[in-house]
Amino acid sequence: MCDTYTPAGEPIPTNKRHAAAKIFSHPDVVVEEPWYLLLHFLPSVVA
Repeated sequence: MCDTYTPAGEPIPTNKRHAAAKIFSHPDVVVEEPWYLLLHFLPSVVA
């Protein structure tokens, strides 16, 4: 998971982290207490 940008410095269409960073850094959001943690679960494959 990383930010990806065009050579011109614009985020590519699949760069969802750029949009999320704008939302989570908004002053109205920063002052809020989180209700839960955002977790990323990686599926495990059992052979």
